[in-house]
Amino acid sequence: MFAGHAQASLAANAMKHSCEPYWVTQDWTRGVTAGAEKALDRLLPERFRRRRTRERMERGIDAIVVRNAKNLRWSMLRGIDTTFQHATTEFEARLDEAIAATEGAVQAPLDHRMRHAATVESEIARLGRRCDLVTAAQERLTHETQRLSWS
Repeated sequence: MFAGHAQASLAANAMKHSCEPYWVTQDWTRGVTAGAEKALDRLLPERFRRRRTRERMERGIDAIVVRNAKNLRWSMLRGIDTTFQHATTEFEARLDEAIAATEGAVQAPLDHRMRHAATVESEIARLGRRCDLVTAAQERLTHETQRLSWS
């Protein structure tokens, strides 16, 4: 019963994603050079300007996609790590509870046996003394019976 409860509890808490990834829509790392490139583009003929703008946009898009993929990967790794840390802590707590319950289940009969062992030992000793008295009385009776039958 305990194992089923632990599995249900761990399954209910599994994979709670605690941090959401943030999404980047613009590459801010090219701030200074972008202004210089745009100024240079104004001096070029339109067909070169378009090609350079398209290449710049493709590089920017690639940089944003890579950055967002890295952000998503980092967020997922952190979430998985947090989930495993939580599951490990939960499992260890439940294992400690199971160990304590098992120790209690073993200790209770042992305590009962130890408490009653002294009583049983004293009762055995008392009965042993009574048995000795009965044996001695029986021997006296046998001896007395033999003495009377010979007389």
